[in-house]
Amino acid sequence: MNAMVDRDTDTSGTGLTATGSGYQRLWPAQDANWNVVALVNGSSAVVERYAYAPFGAVTVLDGSYGARSGSSYGWTVMYQGMTRDIVSGLIEANRRWYSEELGRWIKTDPLGFNGGSDNFYQFVGNKPLDSVDPSGLFNPGAFGPGANAGWKTGALSGVVVGAIVGAAIGAPFGVDGFFTGGIYGAAIGGVAGGVIGYAAGGV
Repeated sequence: MNAMVDRDTDTSGTGLTATGSGYQRLWPAQDANWNVVALVNGSSAVVERYAYAPFGAVTVLDGSYGARSGSSYGWTVMYQGMTRDIVSGLIEANRRWYSEELGRWIKTDPLGFNGGSDNFYQFVGNKPLDSVDPSGLFNPGAFGPGANAGWKTGALSGVVVGAIVGAAIGAPFGVDGFFTGGIYGAAIGGVAGGVIGYAAGGV
């Protein structure tokens, strides 16, 4: 899964940096489908939000839900934790490219029929609200509703529990420790919960 922890940005607009007067660290918040839905700064304030159509078209909002024409932070990791190419507008998975406008991959599935569909361009069985495929290779929905429901429920539960435990562990180290611990815990818990739930869900 493309679970992010944090990202350092240069607020002067000259690019990414880890030091300097323009240094700022942002923490992304992701939902159960790994969509980045908000950016949080070190003061616990939401500085930017993202709203998605089912197949990934994104609307950028400020922290108070006012519309923006684009990210004020140059943020490109959005839909299902995949990276948006700012030139082509396509979304890069690990193995192929996805078009949010078409709602489909623009390259055939490397797994062929083993990907679970006879349409090699189809994205998550046309069920983007309850299926994910950030690698471009795997569709839990293709293996049956029981497994898919288990994946979603397990991942969501894992994210919540992991975030609470991680934040508690990191809290003694200050704000950075609280957020970093919580996000690390959410990422690890989400993946573990998803895998366990998927296996238990069956087909």
